[in-house]
Amino acid sequence: MGVLPIDARLVNSWAQDILRLKKLICGLRHRMSLTVDEYCDLFSIPTNLRPIACSRELAFPSEYFRPDCILTTSGPKVLEFNIDPGSMVFIAGMAPKNFYRSIPGMDSFLKKLSASGLDGSFWAERSFLSHLLRLDSIGRRICIWDVPGREKEQAKEREIELDYFRRTGLEVELIEGGDIVDKISREMYVFRYFSYNHFLLSRKYFDSSYIRVFDDFSETNDISGSSVVFDNKQNLALLWTTKVQHYLDSKELELVKRYIPRTYQSSTQDEVLLHRVRNNRESWIIKGGNGFQGRNTSAGQDCSEAEWGSFFCEAQKNGDAVFQEVVAPISIPVFLTDGTNQYPQAGGHIANFYYVNDRFSGLVFRLKRDGKGLKIGAINAGDVVAALPLLV
Repeated sequence: MGVLPIDARLVNSWAQDILRLKKLICGLRHRMSLTVDEYCDLFSIPTNLRPIACSRELAFPSEYFRPDCILTTSGPKVLEFNIDPGSMVFIAGMAPKNFYRSIPGMDSFLKKLSASGLDGSFWAERSFLSHLLRLDSIGRRICIWDVPGREKEQAKEREIELDYFRRTGLEVELIEGGDIVDKISREMYVFRYFSYNHFLLSRKYFDSSYIRVFDDFSETNDISGSSVVFDNKQNLALLWTTKVQHYLDSKELELVKRYIPRTYQSSTQDEVLLHRVRNNRESWIIKGGNGFQGRNTSAGQDCSEAEWGSFFCEAQKNGDAVFQEVVAPISIPVFLTDGTNQYPQAGGHIANFYYVNDRFSGLVFRLKRDGKGLKIGAINAGDVVAALPLLV
């Protein structure tokens, strides 16, 4: 693997380009003059999800946006988009203090954060709790949704969150797995669980932006209809179709080719493409259109010829998967900092860009430390990228 040197200016440039891609997808319905049903057909939105996807979410209000990227010699390549309402930013933000003790210089870094007006422990949770208590007071049933089958330590972290809410007198119901749309109703308020910290932001920014997000979503569930569109990897494949590219100008086409690996719908009738994917398994990955956390994903380089043939035929038959070109990752040196000193960590090649209300909020690198997965958050601060560990 090579090494890609980066600085805050370069990261910001990438972040703004990726944001343009998001806005490009947001504008497809109107640019292509599609009806709501045509739009849902374009994104292959299942029938049972359309009542949500066809409501206010088609306007794509301000939301929390997180593209998953792999880093290459030419910069980040977007593997998938994730989008949900802003309150998700505050879930699972209570990292136990002893988590930081093994990180050199982290105690002094946290003290400097606190002195500067950034409180990295509980203020975000308290604010979100106030939002939930307000909903509870008007009779909403509060539920937290999570994927099934978490490992023991991850489930333990989730219980810490649930206990925190319950100790305040707020009863939160846990829903695991299944089709969430079949389980929710207007009487419920559902939010999702993430088992790591997000970025520490100033109270001033929080007060000016997030409280408004809470108000915007007070009468809706935080399982967003627009997440049905963005979490569905069909959006990447659509940007590689002739039908959609017809509506893009030269600069938009350049963005697509620069940041999105070649991605195609498994329902394609292009015989040349199908032959290429079927017979070059090392160069392709099959992904479920709306899968998550690696579910329904098959990498050709990890399969036998027979297995790949079976996965390929199944994907083509169902038509709801995507074929995505494999891109070669490179490593980025990542440093922890206490504000004065820097502490090198093993290089990372998977990155998550974070946005709230279409404002770039920071970057997370995924890497391993002491044999365990570790997420390193790079907080955007002018021309400096300062990093701190995030709870895995």
